Amino acid sequence: MKEKIKLGVFDVDGTLSVGQNAISNSVSKKLCDLEFNGLQICLASGKDHYYLTALARGIGLTNAWYIAENGAIIQTVYGKEYLVDSSDVIIGMKDIQRKISSVFPFVWFQNNEVAISVFFENDFIGTEILMYIKSIQSYYNFEINYFRHNRSLDIVPICVDKAFALRRIKKEAGIATSQIIAAGDNSNDEKMLFEAKYRIVVGIGIPWIKEVQRVQVAEQMLDIVQTIIME
Repeated sequence: MKEKIKLGVFDVDGTLSVGQNAISNSVSKKLCDLEFNGLQICLASGKDHYYLTALARGIGLTNAWYIAENGAIIQTVYGKEYLVDSSDVIIGMKDIQRKISSVFPFVWFQNNEVAISVFFENDFIGTEILMYIKSIQSYYNFEINYFRHNRSLDIVPICVDKAFALRRIKKEAGIATSQIIAAGDNSNDEKMLFEAKYRIVVGIGIPWIKEVQRVQVAEQMLDIVQTIIME
């Protein structure tokens, strides 16, 4: 007998939505239908925790879980949890953000609690910010990952990512890899996909991954999810 699929983990921007646009009504309905039929929905994003909770309410989800700030924070039925367990890292990340804002006064930041998400007007500024961060990284006793997006840059302590967060959820909730579907679209989703038995990529991102199903839009992805859980 096939093992029941219990958890669907979905990246937001570029996976459930087209780029930074709003999630469509048809995608929202499909997510709510999946939840109603017993699939636990987890939204996984570089966005902050408060954004994701508001997003879930807007979609109509009643019991969503969250992987926020690219894995720095999770929330499940067990409550909200910070996955960076060192105050030195949190203080250091705040210092990095302060230095970026002083050198690049015309950028703006997402309201994160741990990770840094910096937004800028063009790719040239993004490259300059990335070069600056690399030049000061040796001042800190921790390493950081960078995820480049269109006009934004996510900066995350190397000790956390979406895969690390999903492993924590699996352990706490007693959910096996064989009971999980994961979908994403970009390099910050790559490791997370391999924490699930069923992996789906929306769009043309992370082309080096071969062992995944690929679709063009979220509606197609959610139709595949529905088919898998009904098998």
